[in-house]
Amino acid sequence: MPKNLAALLDQTTALIDEAVVRSGLGRYLRNEQSLRVFWRWFVPATWHVDHRSPPRLRQLVYSIKLRVDDYSNGGISEVQLRGALRPLVTNTVFRGKQAIMRKTLDWSPRSARGQQAPAETARLLATARE
Repeated sequence: MPKNLAALLDQTTALIDEAVVRSGLGRYLRNEQSLRVFWRWFVPATWHVDHRSPPRLRQLVYSIKLRVDDYSNGGISEVQLRGALRPLVTNTVFRGKQAIMRKTLDWSPRSARGQQAPAETARLLATARE
């Protein structure tokens, strides 16, 4: 492979990072865009993610692809797809034996649309801040 082509390929693998992918996935999960719109962004944005990409980015991208493939093949419903993708944009914080889920993407007790978040989520966020 010519050196300039190899250099170009190395640059394209660095064009996207984990935070950008999680942010895009978060928009879909918050119903700010459809699965179709997300997929039209996701496929070209992650086209060059391969064995040379950071391991966490690779794992995230391949996990999303696997779950969407399962949905598109009729293996799961869209509700199940959302449920399977949601852990990819959340962190689990452990306090003793209790696990507390905390959103990592633009999350506050008020969603991006200004609606009140579910009471349980707001309670867990308040507990996690203590």
